Amino acid sequence: GHAFLNEGEWATQKRKELGFVGGENVESKKLAWERIFGFFDKYLG
Repeated sequence: GHAFLNEGEWATQKRKELGFVGGENVESKKLAWERIFGFFDKYLG
C-alpha cells in the first residue's frame, strides 16, 4: 500500500505497527507522488 505517504500521528503509529523502521523517507515520498500524478496526467488528464 501507500501508507508511507500518509502523515500525522495515526500514520506514524501505523508504520510502527507494520514494521516500517528507519523513519520517514522524504525522497521516496516525493518520487511516489511524482509517479502517481504522472499516471493521473497520462491516463486521466
